[in-house]
Amino acid sequence: MSSQKKLQILIDIRSTFGKKTGIGYYLENLLSELMRVDKRNQYILASNDSLDWQLPENFTLMVRNAKIVPWHIWLWWNFNIKRCADILFSPSSLIEPAFALRKTLLTIHDISPIKCPQFHTLKRRFLFRVLLRIALKKTSIIFADSEYSRQEIVEYLPEVAQKVVVLYPGLNSERTKTKISAQQRDKVLKKFGITGDFIFYLGVIDPRKNLENLVRAFREISNREVRLVLAGQKGWFYEKIFNLVEELNLSNRVLFLGYVSDQEAVVLYQSCKLFACPSLYEGFGFPVLEAMALGAPVLTSNRTSLTEVVDDCAVLVNPESVTDIAQKLEMMLSDKNLLESLRQKGPVQASKFSWEKSASSFISRIDEIIN
Repeated sequence: MSSQKKLQILIDIRSTFGKKTGIGYYLENLLSELMRVDKRNQYILASNDSLDWQLPENFTLMVRNAKIVPWHIWLWWNFNIKRCADILFSPSSLIEPAFALRKTLLTIHDISPIKCPQFHTLKRRFLFRVLLRIALKKTSIIFADSEYSRQEIVEYLPEVAQKVVVLYPGLNSERTKTKISAQQRDKVLKKFGITGDFIFYLGVIDPRKNLENLVRAFREISNREVRLVLAGQKGWFYEKIFNLVEELNLSNRVLFLGYVSDQEAVVLYQSCKLFACPSLYEGFGFPVLEAMALGAPVLTSNRTSLTEVVDDCAVLVNPESVTDIAQKLEMMLSDKNLLESLRQKGPVQASKFSWEKSASSFISRIDEIIN
């Protein structure tokens, strides 16, 4: 630990509550590692509700008790007027950095509303575009989840290039360190009615994940005993994928599980024949990283950040080609040696992504902007 002065860092932790998605897991794991390694700085966790975490002495919770006051106004007032901290870190929201009067840090996980506007509502596209430009100009450090995302941000607004740094996420410890017994495994598979071999996907159900092409490709494979299991919350325009499964008469072979718990996710990763994520756009790719870590052979896209995450430890496809996806699925399902090779290589590649490295880089960047 450096000998820099002690700082107070205010963090919006709302994304860690409820049914977490990638951003929630990102922040929860980063905070967990900061609690372990940073004994110098003071962290103030801004929340809408109480927290059941065991917090170290240098971590405190600040709860918005007066719910009549809108969240963003409450946080803005405490940071800018009451000066409750030296720095504000926003792990996803653009609003606080855009309107802050003092130093801020911001994570941009991706800029899909700009790069892939067809996957977002008109309202979200408009607000994101307006707030992003202001936030990027005003914030002191911009964290990107991958080199791909860093380059996209710089391409969008070159004048902020010196402020954009890559802060690679690590593995979700709640999932990758969970030990599952045979009894627990059987219980989960029975709950979802899963028997035999299956292809697994975990993530938000929306057009950006390219599940329509995955379903179309799945229909083409010769093995009719294999099932496609799709887990995750419904996102933007999710109806299309559900309607397609009905249109293709695949309802008896395609399962929609909805949101699954950490334990259930581990069972599904470890039990699947392969994990498929032919996404059209990603800023990082948490499910792909988790799948590799848990020994699932991975099929994923040959574009965006996903190639950074998997390196040569997955089968890559052109996500816009149903034929390519179908051929690669067929190849994987019929090649035991390939699957075993991927099972061996995946955990080694996944281990390169560490929250310890992420936390160390985060602390270093804080020191830089203060000094």
